[in-house]
Amino acid sequence: MRREAFIALISRGLSPARSVMQAGYFASHHRMSIRVIDGLSLVDAKNEAVEIATNNYQDLIIVEDDVIASGEQWQQLRCAKTIAVTAARHRDGKLMIEFDAAGRVLFTGSTFLKIPLEILRQFEPPVFRCWNVGISDDKKLFLQEKRDDGLLSNMYFWYCVQLLGEPVEYLGEVKHLQHPLNNGVHNHANPIEIKEIYEYK
Repeated sequence: MRREAFIALISRGLSPARSVMQAGYFASHHRMSIRVIDGLSLVDAKNEAVEIATNNYQDLIIVEDDVIASGEQWQQLRCAKTIAVTAARHRDGKLMIEFDAAGRVLFTGSTFLKIPLEILRQFEPPVFRCWNVGISDDKKLFLQEKRDDGLLSNMYFWYCVQLLGEPVEYLGEVKHLQHPLNNGVHNHANPIEIKEIYEYK
């Protein structure tokens, strides 16, 4: 019998109680394994999650601790048979997702996604790497240069998804807990003083 997916809750030191409780409740209700991964850079935390899931023959659900999804989205993610993703709003109000010329998901900036085990096994590790990736006029991703600042840890993954030709299911928008110092890199490996957390409106 196939095992339930592994949930990796990646913490960058924000850890809003609501998001942690939501992930924990869903894992408990569906008898899914869950682990908080902290003390690593964001890209290393994601690759740690990949290693745990593949070693235990499980699909992988990655959620960062600043994401709030609906119960329906959690259930859709659990039941998805292919890569499934959501999108969140940037500070400027723009939805962090891009589609290709055919209307398929090209990439998303939100880390609340499911990667089935069969697809994980098609990637050459590490699955997540920090790269600048460009978009051609015909809406194709192409690699530019590697980054060493910890940013854009999702883009290489989306470039590989495009190469593999895997379908992606879009599950809609999630809420993103905004913080003035949350720049996509900080976590417990880079301690910051948390003064205020607020939800985007």
